[in-house]
Amino acid sequence: MEVLDYTEKEMARRMKTPKFLLVAMALATVLMVAFFSAAPTQAQTSSGNASHQSQIYGAVQTANMAAGNQIRMDDVTILVRKVKEGRLGKVVAFSEIKNGQYAVDMGDLPAGKYVVMVDPGASGYMQGERLIEYPGPGSRKRQNWTISTEQIAIPSLE
Repeated sequence: MEVLDYTEKEMARRMKTPKFLLVAMALATVLMVAFFSAAPTQAQTSSGNASHQSQIYGAVQTANMAAGNQIRMDDVTILVRKVKEGRLGKVVAFSEIKNGQYAVDMGDLPAGKYVVMVDPGASGYMQGERLIEYPGPGSRKRQNWTISTEQIAIPSLE
């Protein structure tokens, strides 16, 4: 009978969840809810939209298109900055990369010079940039990229 009591006590002790584990699980749940419910405030990738009106868009590929590289590409963002008086202005638009494609919604931004930048985030890829001439609202500009962990992002020359 005494062995049974010991077993019940041992089982009860093992079934108690440490407080730090409960706190960690609660924090993870809050972060997951925040991450999945956050809506992008700027551009959505629209690889199905053939017209790309008022967008700077393109493909982003890695120097080595292995599956592991594609996962890390989720941390990369394409930024667009206005060029004002020969200097970089503020970020005016951006886009995430989805399935190797991006589409930056330029909205009603005027025609002019803009710098398209690859922001690697925490991906391990290197950044890159290219000065482009954007034709203005209703038009589109294609800019493809090849990114790598060993050299700066390379824009295609179109």
